[in-house]
Amino acid sequence: MVVKKSELGDVPTVSVCVPAYNYGRFIADCIESVLAQTFTEWELIICDDRSTDDTRDICTGFVKQDRRVHYFLNEKQLGMYPNFARTVTYARGTYLKPLCADDWLHPEYLEACLKLMDKYPTAVLVATNCIETDVDGNPLASNYFLPREFFRGKDMIRREIFGLGGIGGNSSFLIRRWAYERAGGYDTSFLYLGDHVLGLKLCLVGDFAYTNSPLFYGRLHESQSSMNDPKKFLDVMDWFRVPDTLFPNSSPFSKNWCFVRLMVGRIGANYTITSLVQIVRGNRSWGIELLRSVFCEAPVRWPILLMIPFRLIARIVRKILWGRRGRRSVPVLVVIKPKGLRSRQLSASESACGPEVVTGAG
Repeated sequence: MVVKKSELGDVPTVSVCVPAYNYGRFIADCIESVLAQTFTEWELIICDDRSTDDTRDICTGFVKQDRRVHYFLNEKQLGMYPNFARTVTYARGTYLKPLCADDWLHPEYLEACLKLMDKYPTAVLVATNCIETDVDGNPLASNYFLPREFFRGKDMIRREIFGLGGIGGNSSFLIRRWAYERAGGYDTSFLYLGDHVLGLKLCLVGDFAYTNSPLFYGRLHESQSSMNDPKKFLDVMDWFRVPDTLFPNSSPFSKNWCFVRLMVGRIGANYTITSLVQIVRGNRSWGIELLRSVFCEAPVRWPILLMIPFRLIARIVRKILWGRRGRRSVPVLVVIKPKGLRSRQLSASESACGPEVVTGAG
């Protein structure tokens, strides 16, 4: 075990912040993965957004087992990102570790990310690769890879402008507390992209570090917030708000004004191509509605029309490259499961056909 003594007495080094709402079937795995960390100077803050399932009973059971676990029940329901922000109000750590209640961490997550923070003092945000799993925790695919482990914040903003990605999301983040406060914390007006926008705002404050090691596990399931009401295209609204959030009040024809138009064009062109592909494949009503939403929500439309040929070429090139990668051997993805998830699956598999398997092909 790696135990680091804090210079501030009982104040923990890391505050792991978990908002919870009706994830009783998953949250034990999340909590157990924090308890299993090789770095032990942490506190776990759970804010329950008035769950109606057994979330409260499960969490209070862990509170009795470990004094580092703290459970709070909201007086009224807040929603996901306001609840993330609420967890931070209870946090005391020098670093913040957001974690969704349906995800879980590799045992070495905190240790590895803190080493990156020490290695790169100007980094205010560390993110990691991820293994996506099915609802039972079986591996499906590895997430995304970056060419190096340190980027200047402005370089990550450029990657966002040109659609190269790399910021990641909540459960991959480790954040310096002072940077979170300077960046203004979560923008709770975003329904889907609050974590992505927070990552971008942090890159305006400082630098970014990353490891290609998959140190957290993102569970895919039908009840996760990103799957709610897909036909309402609420993510379209969020994405078109990102450019002005990064570059507000930019004067006409300035550099930031150009960045906003470039991002709007890229985002709109990607959605437009997707809608046309869906129409060709027979999903006519869905594709037409997406197309309508794009041109209704876009703050300006002409950049979209200009960017469509460029984004189409980029998609074709990516498809060709991905096809070449697909012919190579696929690595085995190893998932380290929390104790509770292992025991629950073990008892089920033993009754059927023997011990469980915790590795699989991605």
